[in-house]
This record gives sequence, C-alpha cells and structure tokens, in this order.
Amino acid sequence: MSEFLKTAEFLGAKLMREAIWDGERCNWFGWPVTELRSGRPVVVQRMCGPDFYYGTSGIAFFLAHLYSATGEHLFRRTSECAMRQAMSRLDDIPTAQRLSFQSGLIGIAYALFNLARLCEIEKFNQIGLFILEEACNDIDNIEFDSTSISALLSMHREQPKDFILRTAVSLGENSEATPQGLLDLFQHTGEERFRKRAEEQLNVEPCVNGKLPTVLAGLRALQVLKNDIYVEKAQAALCEITESFDRPSDFSLGSGLAAQADTLIEAARILDNSDYYLAANRIAGFGIDQYRKDNLPWCFAPDKSETPGLMNGLAGVGYMYLRLFDNSKHSSVRFS
Repeated sequence: MSEFLKTAEFLGAKLMREAIWDGERCNWFGWPVTELRSGRPVVVQRMCGPDFYYGTSGIAFFLAHLYSATGEHLFRRTSECAMRQAMSRLDDIPTAQRLSFQSGLIGIAYALFNLARLCEIEKFNQIGLFILEEACNDIDNIEFDSTSISALLSMHREQPKDFILRTAVSLGENSEATPQGLLDLFQHTGEERFRKRAEEQLNVEPCVNGKLPTVLAGLRALQVLKNDIYVEKAQAALCEITESFDRPSDFSLGSGLAAQADTLIEAARILDNSDYYLAANRIAGFGIDQYRKDNLPWCFAPDKSETPGLMNGLAGVGYMYLRLFDNSKHSSVRFS
C-alpha cells in the first residue's frame, strides 16, 4: 500500500477512535476556546459545529473520500453519521453566513453532494439541493467568503440548476469577489466583464492575501487566460516553498504545511512540472517521519493541540495525503 494512502488511513482510523457517538450521529471535540469562569480564564474544548472548514461536514467529506480509496465500510458509516450530525445543526448557522462555503450552508451542501457520489447515498443529493436552494433564496445583506463563487460553480457542473448559477453570478457582481472567483465565472459563463475585473485585480494587488493565494490565483489565471505573465509571481512564491519549507507547529490544510503541499500538487498538475510534486512529497515525508511513525500528536496552531477539522486539523492532513496518493480523484478544496 502507498505510504500516502497508509497515512490517510491512519488518520481516518484516529478520527473514528475519537468520535463521540449518539445513535446515528457522531461528533468530535473541536478547537479549544477560552471562557471566563468566576473571572478566571479557563480553556475548554467545544464540540464541532456543522460547518465544512472546521466542523463535522468537512470531516465527513474526508472520510467519504477515504472510503472511496480504501473500500473500508467503517469510514463510510462514520462519514454518513458525521453528516447526519451536521444536518441536525443547520439552525446553528446565522442567517448572514449561509452563503459562506467555509462556515455556512454552501459548504455543507458541497459535502452532501460528495457523500452522495462517493458513498452512493442518493438522498443526500436531494437534501443538498434543498439546502442550497434555501441558502440561495435571498442573497440581500448576506455575507459570502472568497471561496463561495468557485464552490457554487463547482457544484453547478454536477448539479446544473439555474438558481446555483444565478447566485454565483450575483456574488460575482459584488465588489468583494476575488480574482479566482471571477476567473471561474468567466470560464463558466464567457462574460468578458468577469475576465476584465479579474485581470484588474491580478495586476493591481497580486499579493494581497499572501504567497499561497497568490500562487493559486496565478495558476488559475494561467489555466483560464492562457497567458504566462500571470504565473510569474506565482513561480516566485513557489520557489520559496520548494527551496526551503518552514516546519511550524501548524500542519493544517488551511494555512500550514498541508496547505503548502496542496498548493504544490496543484502547481505540479497545472504546470506539468514534477519538481513541485517532489517538493510536496518532501513535506508529506516530514509529516510521516515526525508524527505518524511514532504516533505523536499532529500539532496545530494556536495551542499545539490536535483538532479534527478539515481546514484546521486531522481530516485536512489526511485529505492532503489522499491528494498525493491520487489527485485525479481527490481534487483540492482550497478554491482561493
């Protein structure tokens, strides 16, 4: 068995052991928080919410992909039950956040569609569409994040419903839309206004969000616009990652070493350059040597404790190893 798949399976088994069960639902202790009790700060662990980035729908997403790679039915069952937990807590999501991919209903619907396909749970398609339609019903005064547009368009390719595309276009008309979302809209709709705005942003503020988003935006521009000029700054940032990678306590898929590896996998795929894939392998090998071999805790910021989530914990690290095992079947969830 591939060392990468073995590591993903190792992390999936760890998540299953740590799950807290209640009938046909399961949850995990999530990110530690500090509360004031009798005037004194006390660190406590809260349960995971339903969201995709840090909660049970993201964990379910990883376990569903792990099931598809291994055929282990315990991963499928835990994935389904984690998703049921997420669906039981939809009312916890504030109305203003429902169009967020990271913390709202869009991410939960995205996970449902993946489970429907990978675990052959057809009813999750209908539930996902219902949740998505509710989220898209009224976009006035609704917050969205940098990944919402691209996530909606990704779902529209598999679920070609008009309301999904209309919502993505409406969000693209907002001044907060990012270059990657605008590029995806241009590719999806052919509307030149989205290309023009994307190029304006890429030329004016290429590094506004740091080196990893710069790489992803540059690679996406190269894919869509077929113009090498947009990958120059991306390649400069890639050199920083490949020549020497930092070894912080944060190994997360959101902003840590797993995020660097995920970016390098995309660079290797889009630029057809195996050197970037080898650099991702180096990061993965560091994780195996540092943590898996001796079964040490995988550390994440801010307090160096383990967390289960997709973008801030074990599920995301496991998904990075699945991507290294076969990135054609396990695509990146880092849309920006």
